[in-house]
Amino acid sequence: MFGGRLGVALFLGASMSLRSWAVLTPGNALCPCLAGDLSPSPLKAHIGTVNGQSCAVLKMSDGTQKCIPTSYGLGGCAEHDKNSHPSCKVTTPPRTTPPPQWCGEVWCYVDKTTCDGQTDINDVTISAQWPSSNVYYSYKTCGSEMNYAKWQQSADATATKLRTNIETYVKSLRKSIQDTFFDASATESLGQTCTPIERSCNCASCTVNKKWEASANNLAGTQIKINVGRPTITLPDETWSKTDDDVKQAKCMSSLVASKFKNLARREYNDYSRHGMVHDDHRSQGSMNNPDRWSPTKVAAKQVLRTLGEDDYATIVTFSSSSDVFNDEITLHAISDSKRKAMFNWIDAKAALGGTNFKAGFQKAKECFEGGLAAAPKRSSSCVQVILFLTDGVDGKNFKASDLSLTGSVPMEGIVMLTYSIGDNADEVLPKKIACQHNGIWRRIADNDLSKVGNAMASYYQLFAANIDASKPRWSQYLDSVTNTALLTSCLPIYNTRVAGVKALAGVVCMDLNVVIDLATFRKKNEYSTVFASMQSEAKKCPTITYTPSIMRRLRLEAGGEQAVCTEIDQTDEIPPAVTTTGPSSCTGSSCVSVAATRWHLPFLSLAIAAAVVAASL
Repeated sequence: MFGGRLGVALFLGASMSLRSWAVLTPGNALCPCLAGDLSPSPLKAHIGTVNGQSCAVLKMSDGTQKCIPTSYGLGGCAEHDKNSHPSCKVTTPPRTTPPPQWCGEVWCYVDKTTCDGQTDINDVTISAQWPSSNVYYSYKTCGSEMNYAKWQQSADATATKLRTNIETYVKSLRKSIQDTFFDASATESLGQTCTPIERSCNCASCTVNKKWEASANNLAGTQIKINVGRPTITLPDETWSKTDDDVKQAKCMSSLVASKFKNLARREYNDYSRHGMVHDDHRSQGSMNNPDRWSPTKVAAKQVLRTLGEDDYATIVTFSSSSDVFNDEITLHAISDSKRKAMFNWIDAKAALGGTNFKAGFQKAKECFEGGLAAAPKRSSSCVQVILFLTDGVDGKNFKASDLSLTGSVPMEGIVMLTYSIGDNADEVLPKKIACQHNGIWRRIADNDLSKVGNAMASYYQLFAANIDASKPRWSQYLDSVTNTALLTSCLPIYNTRVAGVKALAGVVCMDLNVVIDLATFRKKNEYSTVFASMQSEAKKCPTITYTPSIMRRLRLEAGGEQAVCTEIDQTDEIPPAVTTTGPSSCTGSSCVSVAATRWHLPFLSLAIAAAVVAASL
C-alpha cells in the first residue's frame, strides 16, 4: 500500500510545568479567586483534627484521613496541591512514579454565581473532595488546564468503566476511519489532495526532553526530541515525496485521525508525566552468503518474533543437511520479552552451513508442535498453527508436498503453511505446492529484493486478519521502546471493504489505557483482578476465521502476482513444464560465465547452506 507504515501517533509523554507563582494573583477579574480571609471558611464543614493538628480533613478512598491546610485553594492563583495534596507531597521513601501533572497547575476556589455565564471561564466545577462544602474551583481563571477533574474522574471510575471507555473510543475511531476512507461508498476520497499533519521524522515543533532521555531504553547518549501534545504522521522520505493515490490518502487520513486524537486527549488525558499513546497504523504493501541471504533471513525471523506476544507460542528451526531448534528444546515457547531476546541471541549465533533437507526442517517443526501440546501446562494456544518456511535452495532428499499429508511421512494436516523462496536459485515449485495444499501463501523474493524478506515474512498476519471476526477489541501489554514504560493497549483492525465481498486489512487502531490512568493506579482498583482476567481471556479466545476463495486469491495475488495463485497442478506432486532461463552469474571477475538453468527444480544449483522455519501457535 504505502511502501512504509503510516503511523499517526499522539505521544502523550513527559513534560514538567515551568511556571513559578511566588506572588498570588487574584485570577480573572470576571471570575476572581475567593479571598484567603473569608469567614466562615468555605471548608468549614470539613475542618477538624488529625494527629492533634487542626486542618481541613480530607477522607481518602482507602478510609484514611489526611490533613490539608485550611487556606487550601484560597487567596489567589497558586499551586495549591503541590505541597498539600497527598498525591503530590514528597514521600519517604520517594515515590516510584512522578506526581500527577495537576500537582504543578495553578488554580483556586471561586464563587460559582459570579462566574456563571463567563464563556472564557467555562470550567467551574464542584469539588468532589469536600462533598459537604458546596465549594467550586477553576483552573482557567488562573490560565491553566483543568487536568485535575479529568484525573479525579479516572481515579473514581471503576476498572470496568475504564475498560469500557477505552473500547468505546477504539470502536469509534475505527468507524470514523473506515466510513471515511475504506467503505464501499468512500470512493470519492481516492485521489484527493490534502494538507497533512506534521511529520514525526522531521518534527519542527519537537524539543529536547531530558526526562525521556533519562529513561530512554538502550539509547544512552541519544538526544530525544518530542512534542507531547501534537499528533504526527510517520512516512519515510522516499514515500513522502510520492504522488500516488495511496500516499495522498495517507496524508488525508492523518488530518481526520489527528482531530479525533486531539478531542480524545482533551477529554481524557490529564497528566503529561504519564506516557501513553493513541495510534493508527496502516500497512504498506549456501547461497545464503553469495549474495548474503543469511543476514536478511535472520532479520526476517526477528521481525516475525516481534509480532508475537505472551499469548502466542513459537520456536525457530534452522535446517540445512540436518535441522536444529532453539535451545535444543522440542516444544513451543510463550513469547515473553525475555524469551524473544533469548531467541534473538540464538539466531545471531547461527551460521549458514550445509545442504538443503526440507524433511528435516518439517519433521523438527512437527515434533515441536507435538511437544507443546504434550507439555504441562500446555504450550499452545490451541487456535491456529502456522509454519513460516523459508528456503534459498532446492531440496536434495526427494521431498514431496504429499509427504505432509495425512498419509505422508511427516503428516501435518491442519497447519497453515506460508512459504518463501528467496534468491534467484531457490526452488519455486515445491514451496508453492506446500503453501497451496495447506491454506497458505507462497512468495518469491529475488536476490535484488532481499531487503524485503523481513517485511514479507512479518506480514503473515494479513492472512488471518483478512478472515477474522474482529468485532471486539483485544487487549495486550507491551513496553514502550524508548522509556521502557509498561503500556496496556486495546486494538481493533481497520478493513478496506470497497470491493464487494472482499475484506482487506488496511491497518489497526489502538488506544493505551495509560492515556486515561497510570497502570499502578488501575491495578489498585477493586475490580482489577476480574477485569484484567477478562481482558486476558478475550485475548486468548480462538478467533473465528473464515477462508473464502476470493480472499485467498487476492492475498496470493498481492504476495506474488499471478505466479503465486494456486492452480490444479499445485494440488498434486506433478512437476510443471520447465521454463529455460538465463540464471545469475556463478562467480565474479573476468572468468565468469552465465549459467543456463531450468527455473524450476535445479539439483545442480542446490547451493543452499541454511534455511529457516518459524513454527507458531497463534
